[in-house]
Amino acid sequence: MIFLILVLISDTLLSFENPRVVDVRDTLKREGMPEDSNQLDFTGSKGFFVSINGFSLSFSQALDIAIFGKLSKDFGVKARLRDSDVSYGSDYYSKSLSDVDEVYLMVNGPDSLMVNIGKIFANWQRIIGFGFAYMGVSGAYGTTEQKSIRKELKIEPLYTGPYFVDYGYEIVPGSLRLFVNGIEVGKESYFFDYSSGALYFMQLYVPNPYDIVYVEYASYSVMPALYSYAAYSGGSAKVSFERYTVQKGPYTGLPPGLYDLLVEGGDIGSSTLNGGFESADGDYIKQDSIYIFVGEGLGNHKVYFKYVGYGQGSYIFDNLIGGYRFVGNGNGFYEPQIEVEPPYDILVTGVDYSGNFDVSGELSYKDQNTLSSLDDDDNLGVNLELAKKFKFETAHLDLLAKYRSDRFSQIEKGVDPDWGTEIDAGYSQMDAIFTLDDDPTSLKVSLRNIGQRKSYFAKLLTSFGPFYGEGKVQKGDSLSYSGILGWKSEVLPDGNILYLKSDRPIRFLIHDRFRDLEYLFGFTWTSEERKILPIAEADVKTHSEGSDLNGRISYLPEYWNQILYDVGVSFELMKGITLRGSASFQPTYKSLKEERYYHTESGNYSYDASTGLFVPFSNGGFERDVFYLGVVDTALQSTYTMGFDLDLFFHGSFTNFNTVSKSEEINGLELQIARGAFQFFAIRRDYTDRLYINTQTKKESRYVLFFPVYKQLSSSLSYEQYFEYSFEYSIRKASLLVGKKFLHVESGVSSTHYKGVDVPGLFFDLLGDLGNDKIKFFVKAFICYPFSEAERLPILVPTSKRYGVNLNLRKKANQGEFFVELFLQEGIVAVRKARAGYNFLF
Repeated sequence: MIFLILVLISDTLLSFENPRVVDVRDTLKREGMPEDSNQLDFTGSKGFFVSINGFSLSFSQALDIAIFGKLSKDFGVKARLRDSDVSYGSDYYSKSLSDVDEVYLMVNGPDSLMVNIGKIFANWQRIIGFGFAYMGVSGAYGTTEQKSIRKELKIEPLYTGPYFVDYGYEIVPGSLRLFVNGIEVGKESYFFDYSSGALYFMQLYVPNPYDIVYVEYASYSVMPALYSYAAYSGGSAKVSFERYTVQKGPYTGLPPGLYDLLVEGGDIGSSTLNGGFESADGDYIKQDSIYIFVGEGLGNHKVYFKYVGYGQGSYIFDNLIGGYRFVGNGNGFYEPQIEVEPPYDILVTGVDYSGNFDVSGELSYKDQNTLSSLDDDDNLGVNLELAKKFKFETAHLDLLAKYRSDRFSQIEKGVDPDWGTEIDAGYSQMDAIFTLDDDPTSLKVSLRNIGQRKSYFAKLLTSFGPFYGEGKVQKGDSLSYSGILGWKSEVLPDGNILYLKSDRPIRFLIHDRFRDLEYLFGFTWTSEERKILPIAEADVKTHSEGSDLNGRISYLPEYWNQILYDVGVSFELMKGITLRGSASFQPTYKSLKEERYYHTESGNYSYDASTGLFVPFSNGGFERDVFYLGVVDTALQSTYTMGFDLDLFFHGSFTNFNTVSKSEEINGLELQIARGAFQFFAIRRDYTDRLYINTQTKKESRYVLFFPVYKQLSSSLSYEQYFEYSFEYSIRKASLLVGKKFLHVESGVSSTHYKGVDVPGLFFDLLGDLGNDKIKFFVKAFICYPFSEAERLPILVPTSKRYGVNLNLRKKANQGEFFVELFLQEGIVAVRKARAGYNFLF
């Protein structure tokens, strides 16, 4: 099986696009696989499936294999190959390595031997390939999964977050790293929300506004690239080789018009072009400068669309046709535009030596457009550094000389923590750092020459007794300065008696902790407006028997002169009754989005032509997706919750919640009551989301009562209602469910309401689960009969006429199991599907 993994990797290394990756260490932890096993263990399963849908036939498969343990006393191995069949009835046979969910092989041996093959993490790059290390030699080769991005963050005074980094769906989970003044910060000092792309600092660690703060993270690439790396470290020397090549292959599939522009453009950067090009297998035709969608591969134009703003474009995305449709200038959100960045190639070789002098040198070659032979005579660049340390009786001096040519390029652009962000032009630079050995005082002076422009900075750090100070002066295009003078004391409150920066007001701050209260107060003074503005922040966390209080309240002039707060409290009113509540008023970041439906073989939605609605329906022809448009809305958001918990002769809880901002409104309640086998649950939720292009306004409620009937027989009464105001469309449902462990029966009445018309109907569902250790049998039968029909109603709603059955049979045989699945439905829409296969169990 190890041979199978190697064959898959070598055969498909260059053919992939945005793969799904799981980190090796997380996988081991999640699957419970021991990292130090005394034997070689092998587990997993393999299945082959055939599906029948009407007259169509399709095949699919699933695979999950894990190997872990020791090959011998000195060699250990870990391997994983997982390839899932992700949806019922779809053909997801993996034709390339990128389609495999997880694949890797790790071997560890003596003398720091390490070999990794598969989807791995090598030299800060996610690649599909291999990496190794042995006695000072290391290397890696493969296809990148994503590109690495470095972004600087502007820190606001005393503000813990959120700081927006990037759209969450663009960031590879687990890849973010945080740096302050060039030093990596431990993860205990901050929290990053990968779902929203927001960074939060912990209360006890917030960088100063003048600190240089940046993050590094991996973002999924638009185009894959080949990455290679090799290095040798021995004694006081190190030699390295690194190359990053965006592949030409994906660009050859572009329309000829766009491809010709890239070839003829030479070393151009990314640019915005007209997004429509003639193509034999395009999806659009062109009539009077308007692009009309005619179906995938049925047109003579390939068109790329870009979101340009609400009411700023001429096209919208039409869910029914599955493409963009012209609606008139100023009536849409998209324009036929495309941003193009040609493929490039970067090669960097470096040498480092530490001795009497520290020397490092790098030579780079960057072809900015590998499709074109133009402008290929200026791709070489060089970067040199020379350092010398001098030791005196009570101090030491470090001298550093740097030179970088205009054409020097790096695969990972660095950020100088003193100068700020990376510059594109070449420069020469001299640094001098003087430090006292017995006194925490240092002075750094740096001179930089960029073309005809000279700039410098000087930075002083010192402390004496409880006082500390830092000052910096920098001169480039303009003069800037910053400084702080403060103290730390075990007796008196800590504080900054002076904080100033050239582009910010002067600040005076006092801060300390008193028992459970951490506080800060002071004021700012602006020379331009000649105003004194207060600053205040208090953070309290306290706990006593029966009560808890935690919260933060602050006033920062930069945030719309508003008081920001986040408070939560709970206390025992009397024995068995606890009250709780929370309130917050904080900045929030949200993305503009659009709800879209896509044609699929077996989706969860269907389209009704009589109403123009996409309605929930099992085994339908559409799947819903939320498309993020990359526009962020920043606003202050209020959130309130209030409730109580009961522990008397019954258990219960009640919560009321409310969220309000200029882009979103949510309110509702939850109620739970339980006594013995009796339970009652209720939830109601209303929300309006204006961050969708078409504002969504919905109302949902559900009420359920669970109660025993006889011995192990249980039952429940439920009532549900759902309103979607955008379409004047609602569903109501009341039912009784009775069941035991192996059999459940639900029956009731449902009603569909649309534009003043109600159509009620009866429904009956049966769910059975029978079997033993060798054979298992699952069955679901359903019947729905409406009392009346209405042409204006969607046909695919709970009250539409239909009946059917789902069957699933599984039988163990030898080292695996056979299975058969059937789905049959009759009514306005008829569905007949079957799937069978054999699943190997290892």
